[in-house]
Amino acid sequence: MPEVPSRNRKRIIAATLFAVVAFTSAAGVLMSARTPAQAVAQEIAVPPHLGARPINDVSDLTAEDRLERAGPGRDWGDLPPTGVWAEEMAASRAVCRQVRDREPPASDRPDPATVRSLAGCSPVDLYYGIGIPANPVRARLCAFARPEDGGAPAITGRAMLMTIYANGVGAERDLGVATHLACGLAAAPAESHERVTHLTELRATHWQGRDFHFCDDITSGESGGLCAELEARLAEPRRAGAFASLTAGWPAERLRAFQALQRTHAAYVEAHQGATFAGGTDRVAALIEAGEQERDRFLDQVRELVAGHVPLYSAEQVRRANRQLAWLVRDGQREGEYSEGMPGPAEHAREEAAWRTYRDAFIAFAQARDVGLARERLATWLARPRLDARSLRDE
Repeated sequence: MPEVPSRNRKRIIAATLFAVVAFTSAAGVLMSARTPAQAVAQEIAVPPHLGARPINDVSDLTAEDRLERAGPGRDWGDLPPTGVWAEEMAASRAVCRQVRDREPPASDRPDPATVRSLAGCSPVDLYYGIGIPANPVRARLCAFARPEDGGAPAITGRAMLMTIYANGVGAERDLGVATHLACGLAAAPAESHERVTHLTELRATHWQGRDFHFCDDITSGESGGLCAELEARLAEPRRAGAFASLTAGWPAERLRAFQALQRTHAAYVEAHQGATFAGGTDRVAALIEAGEQERDRFLDQVRELVAGHVPLYSAEQVRRANRQLAWLVRDGQREGEYSEGMPGPAEHAREEAAWRTYRDAFIAFAQARDVGLARERLATWLARPRLDARSLRDE
């Protein structure tokens, strides 16, 4: 079973800043406020403050960016050494030239009949077991059958073959082959350099792990969005399993009430994403992660409710939370100049309305389970993470 990646947000932010300083970053892709898995590689409706470009729009790339990016038929080792960091990146380009001929073994490739049987397959889903049982060997065959993905941003078959040969899961480990595959991935220059350097270090130390991942070395907002999307898709069934365990044995009436609460929460998450600042090339990741944080928070609070761990608050703590909530509403209603990706009063008003609907539904659900839970106690508890996230001042 392949190991599931755990994305380090701080590392990605730092790497993205490095890439922006050195190069004009690859264009970010836009993300809908819908479930993440529904918004990949297609034109999508996005929150109004983000405009309406398709997710595979790369019109922001300059001519120099396009020349410096590796990709299908453009090996990192063959690209002209330009830019501020050209000398530093010379070593990784040289590595790519050294492994130019390290193609995967012919015996690892699917025959024509197998290719036909793999129509519509997803190497990512097969490798990580997303919606289907994990099958790394079939993931490898699928990746050969679909090495690229029509030019749309995606973790491609080639990227999954790199992962498979690096980890030795689904094929015999060969870090030389993995490095060669990395050299031809479509990526920003800093990302190509980081990934090839990473694999070279693993090869030099005779690494025997199983957790190398495409997302380890990303530097662009485009790749950040892809990795946030993958992490969200991996998290979705885990949360569903946790909710199933929590609700097992509940009477039908309570279960129906909880399902209604879940729908109300989903509407709030959508509105929250619509009111999330998402400017720059990291906007896709920002939108996905805003939704994922709220979904995880909902699960945590349901767990606490079921366990009887709703905290007590003093009268002063309740008053303080109410003042902060009032400040949050006033702040969202301020008029001003808004740059691309910055939500305005309309988005904040929709979020606030959805929040109040969700909060009241949660309180009603909780009090139906335990009539001794006071409304102010529940309202303060539900609002506390939201207020902490905004780092609100006490007025």
